[in-house]
Amino acid sequence: MTRYSSYSLERVRVERKAIGTAGTITLVLPFPPSASNLFENAPGLGQFATKRYRQWREAAHAEILRQRPRLAIGPVEVTITLEERPGRHDADGLIKAVLSCLVEKGIIGGDHSAILRRVTAQWGKADGARVEITRLS
Repeated sequence: MTRYSSYSLERVRVERKAIGTAGTITLVLPFPPSASNLFENAPGLGQFATKRYRQWREAAHAEILRQRPRLAIGPVEVTITLEERPGRHDADGLIKAVLSCLVEKGIIGGDHSAILRRVTAQWGKADGARVEITRLS
């Protein structure tokens, strides 16, 4: 019997082809929670994802499956355009959830320096977060 993780792409039929050289993947995800709202600590239990983060992750994963993106194999550049919303938001605190989601779903191979060569976060016209992943040659 095959076991699937709750966020596994194996449960859904998806075209898993790599983008071409210098190709670009564009995704639209829900507005991410800030880094300070991703995890909580429970005495004696350790750290775990907050309810808000779990809900966002489910919505983001559903959007990725719906949009059926290709995969970025090798080094990439990621540009995240965040929806301008009232109030003060730190862009650097919002990109962690987006990058973790891309790695979890296998869209990019990792968020370490060998794979993720450049990250740009900006405010602009977007519904939630628009993510552009460009494969570097």
